[in-house]
Amino acid sequence: MLEYSDSLWQKHKSIRSLFHFKRNVIEDRQAEMKQVLQKLKFIDSSLISSEELAEIIHYEAVYRVYKDVVDNYTNTVLEAEDLFYVVRGLEKQVKKGAYDSGVDDIKRVQFKKEYDEINNRLTKNFTDAAFINEQLTSVEPVYLRVSPKIDAMMARLEVQNF
Repeated sequence: MLEYSDSLWQKHKSIRSLFHFKRNVIEDRQAEMKQVLQKLKFIDSSLISSEELAEIIHYEAVYRVYKDVVDNYTNTVLEAEDLFYVVRGLEKQVKKGAYDSGVDDIKRVQFKKEYDEINNRLTKNFTDAAFINEQLTSVEPVYLRVSPKIDAMMARLEVQNF
């Protein structure tokens, strides 16, 4: 039974390895990008070059990914944290001998049911974390390239408009 709990720990470890991005960084970026895009709505479009317009389009695309990911990322991280305690609880029961070979079949069936439920939750959490990681990893280079250009453009536009 202990090897079963070890397999759950390995799954949980693989989930945790997908959390490369800090939640507060993602939330801060999303909020900042939202503010910038709202300001851009009120800027005279004649002050924006076609190259800057292309950068704004990329910036907005990155924002949409961050916007979609923020809540899902938070929920996925919280689910992984909850699963940590669930797996630890099951492991404690196994170490206490609650499911040892001397225990009746009812207890073993109960263990199998608990194991399957936790395993299914871990699988779903892994799928969610992998999807979020893929999305963030794909937009990160675009964000790093476009954000400084948008910041410089916003500084220029603020000087011109005020």
